[in-house]
Amino acid sequence: MNKITTPNWDKNSWISSPEYVDCTVKFLTSCLQLKPTSKVLDIGCGRGNISAALSRFNNFYAPVEAVDITDLGGEVTERDQLDFHLCDGVGYLKTKPDCYYNGIILKQVFHLIPEQDRQKLLAQIFRCLKKEGCALILQMPAHSEVPMFTKLKDVFYRELLPLNSVIQMAESTGLKVAVSECRFSVGMAKQDYFRLLEQRFMSVLREFSDWEIEDGITELDGLYPQETLEFTDALDVIQLSRQ
Repeated sequence: MNKITTPNWDKNSWISSPEYVDCTVKFLTSCLQLKPTSKVLDIGCGRGNISAALSRFNNFYAPVEAVDITDLGGEVTERDQLDFHLCDGVGYLKTKPDCYYNGIILKQVFHLIPEQDRQKLLAQIFRCLKKEGCALILQMPAHSEVPMFTKLKDVFYRELLPLNSVIQMAESTGLKVAVSECRFSVGMAKQDYFRLLEQRFMSVLREFSDWEIEDGITELDGLYPQETLEFTDALDVIQLSRQ
């Protein structure tokens, strides 16, 4: 797999806030119907903040298994809650027996996986899920409320994986699909949000130069005259199961 990383995605943003982590952990626990005996894998875990909190919240007998192609786990305060492995999802799942996991999580990572590897990953997910298990692909929706300047929107929607294409890929491997949504209300100072843009906290911002981002910030500053930004950060949730 090609190594595409987003080291700034959750750093110092609402995505790393205790409120966001708590909201996400409760949502994942409910969707996956987790209990202390559950075996859970987080593919593309990043810093592992959500994985660690999920492990602690559910008091798992075994820590959440977490994999990523970049080791950012040194920044996680609860590293002992994770069984971290520096590798890609397909390679890691190949080492696991059939019907092994109760839950598999791919949060905002599926679009970063090279196109030729997505079908392979879904096939491994099908093989490794328990009969009653569930995998979740969480991705940005086709219409996002997160403030974006014009050029950023153009690239964002061009790189976004259409929901229907993910569903078709999953169904072609034998997985059954249901779709839901996870929502989180955000309120933050406009200047703090602009700093996140400068840090390229979204993966698509890696394509922009410093001056393009500065021009974009100037555009947003005119569109949002208020000092506080309020919006909803929503994710499409694609639920995959074998039954």
